[in-house]
Amino acid sequence: MVEVNNEFIQQENKFLAWVEIDYVPFNDVVRIFSGYSKLIPTEEEYLQALDFLSYLSNKYGARLKCLEGPDMQEMKKPIPELINWLKEMWYANKYKEINYGVWFDLLEEE
Repeated sequence: MVEVNNEFIQQENKFLAWVEIDYVPFNDVVRIFSGYSKLIPTEEEYLQALDFLSYLSNKYGARLKCLEGPDMQEMKKPIPELINWLKEMWYANKYKEINYGVWFDLLEEE
């Protein structure tokens, strides 16, 4: 279980403002924690971004959607599985190979 901290709550507000306007790319989720002046985040920043995605997934459940590719197709794997894949890519030193065609959307409450 991801520990909820004040930073996640602040960053959640930023994420919610962005997703209200448009889809949010994975790249921007990482940049919330690494800043915009780095090409590659530190391990701590990257893992913090993944923890943040886990926090959002736990909080919003099926409302948090992940889309991929230029056609913006809904990703078939659940977000926890996506997070595991992103973590594996990091530890395999394949950060630059991660598909940044990954986007997030948040569906309205019914």
